[in-house]
Amino acid sequence: MPKVMSPYDLHMVQHYEPMPGSGAQVRLTAVKEYIRISTGHGTLYAKGGQIMGEGGDSVDPIPEWFWIEARKVTPERRAAVGLVLPEEQEEAVLVPAPPRSKKQPVAKAPVPAVVVPPNMYACQESGCGETMPLNKKGIHVMAHRRAARRPVDAVAAG
Repeated sequence: MPKVMSPYDLHMVQHYEPMPGSGAQVRLTAVKEYIRISTGHGTLYAKGGQIMGEGGDSVDPIPEWFWIEARKVTPERRAAVGLVLPEEQEEAVLVPAPPRSKKQPVAKAPVPAVVVPPNMYACQESGCGETMPLNKKGIHVMAHRRAARRPVDAVAAG
């Protein structure tokens, strides 16, 4: 029996097809845009006009912290994933994002620290906000804990 995909499915963000006559080589044929917003309250994703949790389950009601962080995302990026802010809903008309051509480079906008790729970690410590690969997270968090345990005099002395 074929697997039925949920409309809230976080899988298949990138779709690959085998290249004819190349054996094991594949090429990227489609990318489904999404945004990951993560704070100390949790992590939510926006994809295809839907907002979902880590497991792809629909989120209702959408927490206020999500909208606060979503306002920091550029309007172009929000439009690419179909994310409409509450204040934009009255005048919102669903217009699909134009398809990207491999020949046209996409201008990179500054990305807020809370929107990170799934394989990256954004530190939630006050005043840090550093982004790193997930395999460096433990070392980074431990450094914060060590600094918190040190007496204030030892930190000032160096």
